Amino acid sequence: MEAFCPLPAYNLRDYGGYGAGVGQHIRRGQLFRSAELDRLPCAYHGLLGKLNIGIVLDLRSPREIPDSRPPYMDGYRGQVVRADALDDTIPHALNGLAQLQDAAQAIAKMGEVYRRLPFSARFAESMKLYLDGLLTIDGGSLIHCFAGKDRTGLAVALCQLALGVHRDDCMAEYLLTNAAGEERLRLSLEAFRKTMDRPVDDAVLREVMLVRAEYLDGALAAITAKSSLSAYLKSLGWDDVAVACLAERYLI
Repeated sequence: MEAFCPLPAYNLRDYGGYGAGVGQHIRRGQLFRSAELDRLPCAYHGLLGKLNIGIVLDLRSPREIPDSRPPYMDGYRGQVVRADALDDTIPHALNGLAQLQDAAQAIAKMGEVYRRLPFSARFAESMKLYLDGLLTIDGGSLIHCFAGKDRTGLAVALCQLALGVHRDDCMAEYLLTNAAGEERLRLSLEAFRKTMDRPVDDAVLREVMLVRAEYLDGALAAITAKSSLSAYLKSLGWDDVAVACLAERYLI
């Protein structure tokens, strides 16, 4: 299936439309995901209003967030929520990139990050905030991180799995990031280089900006190795009652 993708260069897309259970599917126009939109051209300012976004969940760590309100937020009156817990996963991964020699080492590093990510205190708090927002907002939601692919990718996959989307469809949605094209890579790499204290090999950076099925599989395997997906979701507040409320709101 083709996902609604208003701005592929910024990894912005609607992750609704997928089948969820018998004869149902996720509503479109309610659940959006993206990379950071701080660098959006002026022509797209006011986009959140056009998409009827009521809440933005920002998964970035404090060091990734600009000091001033970015222009694309002009006129936005909805909520922006962020976790308070320290990010003990992504910053450490970024700090280690300069030590990597090639794409193979980058793949190994990203696999390690994904196996740790579900158990990050900041990610867990973010998933609780996301649930609260999804159940209470008036309008749609947007969840994003820096590149909109790792933290955001796992969060979206967990949300879809909780709603009953088939794992193959969750993976297909996750991998759509790679189909966003060279412009996404160019913009992401430009922004990423500005955050680095030391030069990083181009092959390493390009690999880090992609997603692989083995990454998401690794995160889900790490979850089930400790308990079960259902038990993990319940530990984040996504229990049967909450998921039933989500289904009532977002499935048709």
